[in-house]
Amino acid sequence: MSDSSSNQSRAAADAMDAALRGASMMVPHLAGLARLVRIVTSERTRTASIFSSGRLVVNPPWFLSLSKPERIFIAAHELMHLALRTHDRRGEADPRLFNIAHDYIINDMLRTALGMEVPAEGLDWPGAASLSAEKIYAELRSRQLRGEGLPREAWSRSTYPFLGTLGEAMSRAGLGSPGTSLDLPPMMDALDDEIERRWFPHDAQEDARRRRELDAETNRAVALGVWRDRAQAALDPSARDAWYIAASMNNPYSGAF
Repeated sequence: MSDSSSNQSRAAADAMDAALRGASMMVPHLAGLARLVRIVTSERTRTASIFSSGRLVVNPPWFLSLSKPERIFIAAHELMHLALRTHDRRGEADPRLFNIAHDYIINDMLRTALGMEVPAEGLDWPGAASLSAEKIYAELRSRQLRGEGLPREAWSRSTYPFLGTLGEAMSRAGLGSPGTSLDLPPMMDALDDEIERRWFPHDAQEDARRRRELDAETNRAVALGVWRDRAQAALDPSARDAWYIAASMNNPYSGAF
């Protein structure tokens, strides 16, 4: 690795560390997960990706091109994949499509939590947080089977802006079609265990220990998120309806996803 590449990797790791701290301050119930995340810089991912072990892989040139608020949004997004157990909850579903469904939900939740629009031309569907992942997944699957386009990845600098509806966004953005191979890391940001073993073959024991810690912290993050929203609803009656939506979104066992 050249000196310039090494310096860029260190700068990206420092930038992600700062972004995780920022996300912890702005979304406090993610702080425990942020503490357990292990940052790795690599251009094997085109943007940023997270494994269920908590290994967070970030592409240095891409991440450093973002503003500080955008970096915080990206960091919070990847933590939310852990909090919502994206890796586990997809079950037998198509992993890429389920990843996309959670991307829409997470980005819509963070739009409110962070008070900013979705950065880096990420997947954007206003109102997705009030829908279930199953509903979004079914729509994506239906469009895939009809041969219509699908979003390619969670984050991009593409020329395809969100036009107001999921269908229009996918029609403008996608190359996906029935039979398209989905086992390509750039197409997902919640990467599976097989890819992690291939990329990091010598860390199995450390990953197992970290997974146990992350599992406990995920339960805590969800409980804190629900308690915070419940307390806010109790203090502000006008927020009560929003709490019922937020509580179901924050609780991965509620059936909302």
